[in-house]
Amino acid sequence: MLKPKALAKVLDQANTSGVRNTVLLNNEGSLLAFAGEEDGDVKVRAAIASSIWMTYDKCGKQFSPVSQQTQIILPCADGCVIISKVPCGLLCLFANKGVGPGMLRFKANKLAEYLEEPLKQLTT
Repeated sequence: MLKPKALAKVLDQANTSGVRNTVLLNNEGSLLAFAGEEDGDVKVRAAIASSIWMTYDKCGKQFSPVSQQTQIILPCADGCVIISKVPCGLLCLFANKGVGPGMLRFKANKLAEYLEEPLKQLTT
């Protein structure tokens, strides 16, 4: 069983070198856990990221039913965001402009890999 404080500490480990926020969402887009700067827009950003993922996933399945997209990186006005599919929903990392997409992808992949087994337990 995941403990909320422990989960927040794990998510916070990704918040270095320009990564501002790390967010874990369920499949409906509701906030499960958050770590990073308290800016008041976290729930809004999470909802937007979830909506983008659902639209992207729906369109992707129309064109290629066998394709299983697991990540997307999107440029934003104040940086970029990576949205990764994880067992219980989505993992989002919000970063400043100076963070390269390779480093952002690396952090998201390592965090998703670390959380994979505990998150699978939540879905069963």
